[in-house]
Amino acid sequence: MLIIGANLDADEGWELQTSKNDAVRSLGPPASDHSTLMDIRQLRIQPQELIHAFVDYSQNTKLPSKKVAILFGEGTSRMQFRRIIQSENVIAKMELFTDRDEALAWLKA
Repeated sequence: MLIIGANLDADEGWELQTSKNDAVRSLGPPASDHSTLMDIRQLRIQPQELIHAFVDYSQNTKLPSKKVAILFGEGTSRMQFRRIIQSENVIAKMELFTDRDEALAWLKA
């Protein structure tokens, strides 16, 4: 699970991606047989540069998740991520949730 705080800069974004990749590699092969839960409930609106980096990483990662559940709260970051999922071909199986148990159930299904 990736927990993202209220403020995130580009360097922290890359650090999160590196940490995610390290965690996936530690699971062993096959690397593509994992799911990701992103908790962005504390995240505030982000600069477009950071949003574009997220889209780029999601589309080009060598260690893609088979499913990504994004757990969000209220606020503008929710609108940003909803717009990304609807308008970009980020990942085939990416969904937004407000309830952690529902997100985990979807990931396990």
